[in-house]
Amino acid sequence: MRKVLAILALLCAFAAPAAAVDYPQLDGRVIDEARLLSDGAKRTLENKLANLEAHASKQLIVVTLASARGMTVDDYGLALRKQWGLEVNGKRVMLIVGSTEGRSVIQYDGSLKGYLGDGVTERILEQTMKSRFNLGDFPGGVVASANELIAALIRAPSEAGLASAPVRLAQVDEVRVPATAEYPALSGRVVDDAGVLDAATREALRAKLAAFEAKTTHQVVVATVRSLNGNSVEEYANRLFRRWQLGTRAKNNGVLLLHAPAERKIRIEVGYGLEGILTDAITKYIIANAIAPRFKANDFNGGMTRGVDDIIKVLDGGAEEFKQRAAPKREFPADAFLLVIMALIVVGSSMGGLIIGPIHAFFVWMGWAQKKPKSGFWHWMNSPSSSSHGGSSGSWSSSSGSSWSSSSSSSDSFSGGGGDSGGGGSSGDY
Repeated sequence: MRKVLAILALLCAFAAPAAAVDYPQLDGRVIDEARLLSDGAKRTLENKLANLEAHASKQLIVVTLASARGMTVDDYGLALRKQWGLEVNGKRVMLIVGSTEGRSVIQYDGSLKGYLGDGVTERILEQTMKSRFNLGDFPGGVVASANELIAALIRAPSEAGLASAPVRLAQVDEVRVPATAEYPALSGRVVDDAGVLDAATREALRAKLAAFEAKTTHQVVVATVRSLNGNSVEEYANRLFRRWQLGTRAKNNGVLLLHAPAERKIRIEVGYGLEGILTDAITKYIIANAIAPRFKANDFNGGMTRGVDDIIKVLDGGAEEFKQRAAPKREFPADAFLLVIMALIVVGSSMGGLIIGPIHAFFVWMGWAQKKPKSGFWHWMNSPSSSSHGGSSGSWSSSSGSSWSSSSSSSDSFSGGGGDSGGGGSSGDY
């Protein structure tokens, strides 16, 4: 009887419909589900948004969410548009605040890029909203951000930042999803959001990565971020990779080299299609030997350059060489080694040249000798030439007194191709 009841319960569980995602009702231009605004502030903002719509023919909707219902704020915002029937008409903007998630986003129709290029939206999110939210002034942050959006929408496009607007980082049904307070925009193959690379290094890396992508279709992007915002470097890198959609949809052949100076973390995130070539062992080796030692010496330009060079070498046919470099070396206890050498000397003194073969075999097994000596006894005693990737991982810190600033690099007409990552790659451990 118990078995029958258990089977019935299981069938009922499978038959029960999945819980549908709920959405707040669209009952005005300000949807304050999180109740961040007073009644007076909400009415004032509603009037401003109505005037914007009447005089500039542009619609701004402000939404504060109690929760994004388990989705990202970005995805929930796009779902809201669909739920509310707000089709793309070239005139709509949404300011969405996820109070529980601690994230905000500005989404707008692609044709409004001239008014709300990423330079404008990022400034509003970072300088206007985030600064007030960090002080606990949530009503002031929402209202001030909405006021700046209104001001940008009524100016001529040339005054609102058209020339500085970077290339889109994501697009769904022609709705732009630009930079948020947590993630920088994909403005090129080198996104130096932390401002730790010099101009010459940025330009050299861009040219190198563009040429490599043209040759192989593999899409490698370098990014520095000001903060991981409390996330692990693995989680942040994977989200950023998926947000930017690096690599092509068909091949999933993207790579993200991420550096978070504030947390002193490094991550190489690898797309699905390249995990068999740029393996976890190889990425760990590149970080430990090519990048971390240079970062420890505050040589961020050199570390990024060397890391990119090694990634390109691996993807351009050098995977086997790096696989051998990354392979763990056999270790032999020092005391046991001395005993073996003494025993071989004693036996060798009585057996003469007959002992050379076993000694040679022992050194080959240890990886200290070649399989076949070319000439003379001491030739195979020479260990293989050491790699120029010497060094080991260790803690490092940026020079004291430095201040973070966003880079003002120009766009290189670049965007992700729809690729995805399953979390392959390695991280620096500091």
